[in-house]
Amino acid sequence: MKELNKFYDEAVFKEAEESSARNSVLSKSLAIEKYLSIYLARILDINNHLDSKSFGNTSSALSFNQKTLLISDLKYLDKDDKLKLLSFAEIRNNFAHNSDCLTFKDAFTVDLKNRIKKFYPALKSDVAVESDYE
Repeated sequence: MKELNKFYDEAVFKEAEESSARNSVLSKSLAIEKYLSIYLARILDINNHLDSKSFGNTSSALSFNQKTLLISDLKYLDKDDKLKLLSFAEIRNNFAHNSDCLTFKDAFTVDLKNRIKKFYPALKSDVAVESDYE
């Protein structure tokens, strides 16, 4: 039992230490998604986004990607902004659904890295540097 407790304590401490990138992305994701919901509700003349089945905080609400595509279809986002939001959603999904994804380097595929560099050419190198993305 002591061995299991030691393993658990070490694993939790290590994950907490390495998860600042994950926490940062997920908290920013929640804020962006909230504003997408508010903005879409206003466009669609919905008085309170929280009362909406599509934009509220229920499991039936539209996903981040669906909201991004909808706002783009309504012509409120240009192509580049749409790709930026969808790229961010991909990073967010990597952190949210892959327990081994603890750093920005872990979150980026080659394609995603190239896409991000197109929008943000000031990034320092081919290797994702944590401070570049915060």
